[in-house]
Amino acid sequence: MTKKFTDGYLNQLIVLASVLVSSLADYAIDDVLCPSMRRGLVPLPPGPEVHLSDNVAYIIDRNTSVTSITITNGASLTVLDDHRRPIFLSLRYLLVGENGTLQIGSESCPHRAYLDIELRGRADEPVDHPGFGHKFIGADSGGSIEIHGPWKLAWTYLSTTIKPTDSAYVIVTLKDSHRGTWRAGDRIVVASSDYDMEHAEEFDLMPCHECCDDQIKIRGPARFTHLAVTVTGGVRLAAEVGILTRNIKIHGRMETKCYEPNKCRFFDYDTFGGHIMAAHEIRVARFEGFELYDMGQQLRIARYPMHYHMTDDGGYGNYARQLSIHHCFSRCVTVHSTNGVLVEDVVGYDTLGHCFFLEDGNERDNRLNHNLGLVTRPGTLLPSDRDEEMCLALTANATVHVPDTDEECKSVSTFWITHPANYLTNNSAAGSLGYGYFFLFHRVPTGPSAGSLPPFHSERSPLGSFVGNLAHTNLLFGFFIDRGVKVDPPSAEDPRDFLALIALERYQPHVDRNLSLPRVPAIILDFTGYTNYVGVFVRGGDVWIHNAMLSDNDVAVQMSSAPSLPYDQGSHQEVKNSVIVGRSSAIEGWSERDVPNVGVEIRDGPVVIDSNQFYNFPDDSQRRSYAIGFYPQNPGQNSPANTVKFNEYFDVDKILFFGEIGGRSGSYFGSYDLDGDLTQIVKLVELTGGRHGIWQRHAVRLDYPLISNDVSCVAHDTYKLCQGKCFGQLYVNVTSRDVKMAIEDVTSRSEQLILEGVDRNDKQHPTTLQFQPVLTANHKYRISWLCGAAPGSVNFSLHNFAIDSFVQLEIRYPPRTALVNAELYLLDQISGTVTHLHSLPMSPSPFAFRRSWREAQYFWDEASCLLYLWLQTTWMPDGYNYCAKDGCLFVNVVLDVTY
Repeated sequence: MTKKFTDGYLNQLIVLASVLVSSLADYAIDDVLCPSMRRGLVPLPPGPEVHLSDNVAYIIDRNTSVTSITITNGASLTVLDDHRRPIFLSLRYLLVGENGTLQIGSESCPHRAYLDIELRGRADEPVDHPGFGHKFIGADSGGSIEIHGPWKLAWTYLSTTIKPTDSAYVIVTLKDSHRGTWRAGDRIVVASSDYDMEHAEEFDLMPCHECCDDQIKIRGPARFTHLAVTVTGGVRLAAEVGILTRNIKIHGRMETKCYEPNKCRFFDYDTFGGHIMAAHEIRVARFEGFELYDMGQQLRIARYPMHYHMTDDGGYGNYARQLSIHHCFSRCVTVHSTNGVLVEDVVGYDTLGHCFFLEDGNERDNRLNHNLGLVTRPGTLLPSDRDEEMCLALTANATVHVPDTDEECKSVSTFWITHPANYLTNNSAAGSLGYGYFFLFHRVPTGPSAGSLPPFHSERSPLGSFVGNLAHTNLLFGFFIDRGVKVDPPSAEDPRDFLALIALERYQPHVDRNLSLPRVPAIILDFTGYTNYVGVFVRGGDVWIHNAMLSDNDVAVQMSSAPSLPYDQGSHQEVKNSVIVGRSSAIEGWSERDVPNVGVEIRDGPVVIDSNQFYNFPDDSQRRSYAIGFYPQNPGQNSPANTVKFNEYFDVDKILFFGEIGGRSGSYFGSYDLDGDLTQIVKLVELTGGRHGIWQRHAVRLDYPLISNDVSCVAHDTYKLCQGKCFGQLYVNVTSRDVKMAIEDVTSRSEQLILEGVDRNDKQHPTTLQFQPVLTANHKYRISWLCGAAPGSVNFSLHNFAIDSFVQLEIRYPPRTALVNAELYLLDQISGTVTHLHSLPMSPSPFAFRRSWREAQYFWDEASCLLYLWLQTTWMPDGYNYCAKDGCLFVNVVLDVTY
């Protein structure tokens, strides 16, 4: 961890002095609204284990140390709110049970005096409570808990840059007024604004009579630059500033060093802190305006600084807001199987594991607004929390399974969102060793929530909202939407850990989660991202990025659908009306990764890049840089529907770049010979002043033989521009994993292209393989099979072609092959239902193929073992779909190749 809160006692004394001299005008005491001023309050009775009940209202009015306090049966407890009498409370736990109430302050009369609550206990001691464990403040079914501290500006942005200085103090201007709530003696944190989250710094505030309400004086020195600038294109890079100090403090009592069983191989400090939990059928759980540090426990799940646990709809009307959570050991705020809670104006700083955490995949309708998370570090609880060392050491089935750490772990995130039906607005993820925002999908709810929702509920639900959020200084991704978790325990068939990350789930938002009903685009709106490895990554159905502001990311946007066929037929990903800056003058140096600087990277498709502004992609001797390119080392397909249109480019040396072998970024592109590398294609649409208004061309890889040899294609850098042609995909599915396909264009006399197969290492389909070359309509092609036995069953279909387009195929088979059957069938893309239409009658010869026929034709030449096919599109593709609305027309050919 960064510097521990070692100045805690000094800061507490400074804050206490500030409170003591504050004006009595701070108090608008109402003996009805202010809990500690109500009549008839009884002092807390003595004794180590205090049990409060029988409809009596109690008050803590002096420093108190007890073992525990339990509140039930109509009893209530509050704490004296008198600025002249600070209160220190030390105990092992406080539990609010059935019809009990803990109320410290209220919404209209927050607790303004100094209050310090210390939670005691060690991990090697007996458990205090079977459900809540050690060192806790908890409310169980029927209980009510409210803690209200006064409003402070929770966090804001810098308005003036802080530069490294040895000065004793610096006056800083903020974006928002703190209205006098940030005072001398308070401690703040200023986020990093470069590539290293460890450049976040803490500062003490000094008296500043010359400051306005939007200014503070910080005690120097400052070691790093913290930006507040607007760069090219209007992108704002401004470091966040969060308040850490509050007059109510809740914290654990900690040991001076780690002790077992606290996983000391990973941590050299005590990670067994306190925790707060509101569980099950609570009546009220409202928290605001206080400070939490030394909270959370790495030893066990469900021990977090702030935790709504299994309350179902108990979140409605409840909130966690205006909290300063820092230097904690397991998350920040956890919402577990709870709907409707508000998490707002929370600062989560220097914590272990996912910070703002939705847990089981059934949490919905929660609102996360204007929260700040920064310096998010790996933890041990879940595979996704762990770094590589933790992942390898803690796997449950280590004797038979060595985890793929990049695939199963290494995804610690500031915002971990397991169901899309939530609302995230105006938050900032300002530095993690993994991700800023990670949206993932549980095929079914997990843990104690198993069975609470039907399968696919998460991955087919529309997005609540994602508006005005920001991510920067994240080691991997700023925003990421994709993937799922393993929902069953390790087994012989699949030894991966329970909740290990997997790559199966794909987001498909639809009305009522019904794939037969209209799609509902998930719009990522007004997002800002800078100094991340990848600013935004989206995969799945309709996920659209609108009005984004992106700067100084290694890769600004990566968009993907699926390696073979898009998971949500007719959908596409798009980035639109966005500003994408490659490199601004505000950020010194590059990140340390050996990758190109890319604006938008296309993977699979269909992807649309529409009406954006690209700035500052200098392709210089230091680093390869370009506005638009393709994801390298791609084993998947590329859709001819990929479209780049109506964009503007300023100081961009390379608008399009199709990769390279060797060169400045050779390690990034690798061998550059997988199927997805070879079949790169994108449609370019530009405005013109001519009669037709637009100009359409296709760009393909420079050495792609099936298209680039066409006389209509003109070489341009790493690609060729082709005009006046229609392109599509030939989809070939074979019942073999050991074969390669060679194909050449007979019409344009191309060289042979050899394909290994789409996603050849796909373990989910071990008996079939797909090939998806991009072809020119109305051409003839020759196919042969390499590196294994010719497949006995082959399915052919034309995808992404315009209506009435045709392709002729001549397919060579080994001697003594016999044709068994050729059949036409229709595949419903949504249900997977196959409708067998009829067997195809064989044409008298390949020369008898006629374009006027509106279905497939074939001829089998028994003597030469040549199969001739005529494939034709009979319906217009539906929008961005690769087939018509009624389905995909396939020809299945079965041959006897047992020679």
